[in-house]
Amino acid sequence: MFLGFLRTSREAVYWMVKKEVIVKKTWIVLLFGLGCSHQVSEIAFNADFSSQLSEDLKERFQVRTSDTDQKKKVFEVRRVSEEPIGLLEKLVFGVQYFGIETGHLVLEVLPWKWVNGRKVYHMRGMMQTASWLSRMIYRMDATMESFMDYESLFSHRFHFFSEETKRKKATLEIHDAEKTYFLERSATMSQPMTQREVSSAITLYAQDHLSALFYVRHLSMRPGSRFSFPLVSEGRSHTVECVVLRRELRKTVMGSVQTLVLQPQVALSEPGKKKTEHFLWITDDDRKMPVRLEVKTPLGSLVAVLNQVHFGYRELD
Repeated sequence: MFLGFLRTSREAVYWMVKKEVIVKKTWIVLLFGLGCSHQVSEIAFNADFSSQLSEDLKERFQVRTSDTDQKKKVFEVRRVSEEPIGLLEKLVFGVQYFGIETGHLVLEVLPWKWVNGRKVYHMRGMMQTASWLSRMIYRMDATMESFMDYESLFSHRFHFFSEETKRKKATLEIHDAEKTYFLERSATMSQPMTQREVSSAITLYAQDHLSALFYVRHLSMRPGSRFSFPLVSEGRSHTVECVVLRRELRKTVMGSVQTLVLQPQVALSEPGKKKTEHFLWITDDDRKMPVRLEVKTPLGSLVAVLNQVHFGYRELD
């Protein structure tokens, strides 16, 4: 669901199953060092979407490093009184499948930016498959960037780029209040670069796959709480329904901490597709920092566990 990188990992698992290498071949590789080495193919690709944007969108949604006299649209202020997110915060997760290390996930908060005349959080997520997996079975290197409004907590702009063993893919989503513009390009070894465009109406204050994880940290919650918010994915609108299942004491890299276990649900898949369950553990304090993410699929569970943390610093209101 909004755990975008775990969704990307799940796609990798489906690819390996399709190629009949997961589980059996993984264990052969681990035990005997066998397997087929996949070299990163040189696929002709252009991830620059600027030529496809109107001059108006290009100007208003340009990412700037300082405030300008650009006209600022007014939205409802939805911030909480105490800042949960640290500037320059960096969280590193180890990702496992069937208890085997398959990669790592990094979430970080970069210096402030300005988009469409408004101050925004700049978040970046990066995921890579483990070196042994990249060499022998499947390689994936993916990056997401999100720009979330500082005062009103919604996504202005979202970038995604992935380079896999036999495919490259890039997307750009621009959320202009109640309308989204989605651009995508992809290419494989056997198919030259293709592209598609979607523009559609969306609900105000919508999130993307990365901003959703940071938006949730601004919400007040306790066991039994339920909340929902709009999510935009590839030009389509969805509603995320989330329930706080319980409070749970967990051992973490920060020691034993009380956490809240969340279960978000959203219908992103086609009708009839087997259900995937998502769970998120966040600290039960004013930071609401994610410490564990889990995706349960019919093929097994993908788990990301926080193993390094840099808190950064918070601007307290």
